Amino acid sequence: MRHAEILKQGQKAFFAEPPDYKKAEACFEKVTSLAPNWVEGYHCLASALEGLGEKARAVQAYKKAIECNCNDPRPRIALGRLLTSMAHLKEAIIELQLGLALKPHYCEADARLFLAEAFEKAKHLSKAIEQWKIVEKMEPFYPSQDKPMQEAQRKLRRYAKYQE
Repeated sequence: MRHAEILKQGQKAFFAEPPDYKKAEACFEKVTSLAPNWVEGYHCLASALEGLGEKARAVQAYKKAIECNCNDPRPRIALGRLLTSMAHLKEAIIELQLGLALKPHYCEADARLFLAEAFEKAKHLSKAIEQWKIVEKMEPFYPSQDKPMQEAQRKLRRYAKYQE
């Protein structure tokens, strides 16, 4: 079976209700062994590992995805989000900024919210506010539509006293 077909099997398990992260992990591991330089396999593997709560392994898989294609913003943004959840804020901010610098085709608003969250947790409130202001002015876009804009507005209201 070709690696693209195995990837589809893994994605089916990953997106099942409820998700079968263990099956997805097995499929994505096989994909990475068949196509060791394909970003998609490592990116999907990292997502499955996150679903299993294996954050350290997920970090390594995201880093491998970045090695496979340093111009793909998705693994950098996902890694930054994961590192934020692990309280590795300095590294998270770097990854998120690098991912945004690569001009993601979609999910830019979400990525900016992830960056704002990392700044907020790192006590860099002025930088978080700057990101929320950018998101607030963005046009709704697939897949999150206007949810990021609503979240940015909520955060800006919460921190109104810290704004110029």
